[in-house]
Amino acid sequence: MAKEATKYFSNEEDNNSDESLESIISQLPKANSLSKYGVTLYQNCWFQSNMILNIISFQKQFKAEDEDIIVASFPKSGTTWLISLLFSILNRNQHYDQHPLLSTNPHDLVPSLEYSIYSDPKFYDLSTMSSPRLVSTHMPYTSLSDSIKYHSKSRIVYISRNPLDVIVSYWYFVNNLSERNHDINKCTIEDFVDIFCSGKNNFGPYWDHVLGFWRASLENPEKVLFLKYEEMKEDTIGQAKRIAKFIGLPFTQEEENSNGVMDQILEMCSFNKLKDLNVNKQGKFKPHLDNKFFFRKGETGDWINHLSPSMVERVRKITQQKWSGSGTTWLKSLLFSILNRRNYNNNNPLLTTVPHHLVSFFEFQIYANYPHNLHNFTTMPSPRLVSTHIPYASLPDSILKVSKSRIIYISRNPLDVIVSLWYYASGHPDRLSDEWTIEYFVDKFCKGETEFGSYWDHVLGFWKASLDRPEKVLFLKYEDLKEKSVCQLKRVAEFIGLPFSQEEESEGVVEQIMDMCSLNKLKNLDVNKHGEFKPKLHNKLFFRKGQIGDWINHLTPSMAERVNQIVAEKLSNSGLSFRMS
Repeated sequence: MAKEATKYFSNEEDNNSDESLESIISQLPKANSLSKYGVTLYQNCWFQSNMILNIISFQKQFKAEDEDIIVASFPKSGTTWLISLLFSILNRNQHYDQHPLLSTNPHDLVPSLEYSIYSDPKFYDLSTMSSPRLVSTHMPYTSLSDSIKYHSKSRIVYISRNPLDVIVSYWYFVNNLSERNHDINKCTIEDFVDIFCSGKNNFGPYWDHVLGFWRASLENPEKVLFLKYEEMKEDTIGQAKRIAKFIGLPFTQEEENSNGVMDQILEMCSFNKLKDLNVNKQGKFKPHLDNKFFFRKGETGDWINHLSPSMVERVRKITQQKWSGSGTTWLKSLLFSILNRRNYNNNNPLLTTVPHHLVSFFEFQIYANYPHNLHNFTTMPSPRLVSTHIPYASLPDSILKVSKSRIIYISRNPLDVIVSLWYYASGHPDRLSDEWTIEYFVDKFCKGETEFGSYWDHVLGFWKASLDRPEKVLFLKYEDLKEKSVCQLKRVAEFIGLPFSQEEESEGVVEQIMDMCSLNKLKNLDVNKHGEFKPKLHNKLFFRKGQIGDWINHLTPSMAERVNQIVAEKLSNSGLSFRMS
């Protein structure tokens, strides 16, 4: 039935009468949920049943303009904060003491497509909105009108949030609503987790919603900006600058430095400021919806105070299933397999050769004996796949300026890098055995006195290059690669100009590569358990745990705090942040 819905209600069709629409809607799959209306499955998304006509009206009537900005999110993912920031960025010439946010709830300033603009039969008068029009939605990417996705230069800013925090925030919101609106059912946290995991909540499933916009941001990065609530909390200035640049209104140096415009925006849009405004403490968005319901804690990690271990495990299993299938060795394996996916069937060279022999290092292999015994590049098939730990600034001009060669950089949170690098260094034949304590290594790392210099300068060099030249440099995070392996693999393949075909995806080629390159598979191969990369440098040193957050088992709180302080200082205002667990 969901496919029939897509057929009948294809975006921007105008050939169905209200009577025929009602008839077709009545045949769509239904389920009980948090309101008396239940939910209806339309275009593979569950919507509150009394909202379906709003969605269809939007799809048939809305005509996007090139300057439009659409703020999209799954409910309780940071929408109120993001629309406040965007409104303030767009209207930053407003006098601070006369700012509309001081007297108006953000959701009245940035109307929702489904809850405001198309909820009234007379419709919202879009002609009264100044350009650029700023609107919001909780609809999934697939339900957006074609005029937004394909026929205009409108831009979409999407904010995502950790599903565990979404659950808690959403649960509080629903129960608050139930006290004012008898159409909404109050529920226990256990019941809410059940509904959330089933996907049969308004705008669910959560995982499909996030993935839809994530994939769109990879395929069309100038169209869709994908934000994470956690990164916005950690580096609000950097993310605000990123947003302003994306919508074509970057902050000037004067605005950033001398006249305090950016500081005023961040202060105006801070959670505590918005929450304590009289309009948000006492006003109403709708008769049964108090403005204060939009403001609870705004914290990251509050789920730990509400969800049981079994609930958390259940959500994480679904997340792993939906989003799965520093890792230099892993990335090499993946890239080698992507490039050679048509060359090997059951005889993949990774089965008998360590990845570093298949993808040579510039500094450790190719130019290790320069000028003697120089590696013969003519023996390498095109495209040549090589690797390096050299920082961006030290790469030759032939890579950076002269050629169309591409760079794929993988980063990892510094705490896990420290532990992994310490283990590797401790097992290296050239180690200084008496000095390789974890305390000694942390000190060296923080001072930038490790091989290839300062970690922070290294990461920032490639990060800034990826922002300036996204067609040249692809910046990956180990944590994203672990959690969203399939999506990231497709992203890599597309970046190097070898995207997976529909046939390859349906035949399971992507999954085969992920299986071949999984840590457990590579680690347990005989060549990687017993072989040597160089004399006395065992292949097994390249494979340890590959886990996120293992640092907590090795570093003391004071060590972690020291690193985190340097991270805050070095990465401030860069827009780059790392997940530490």
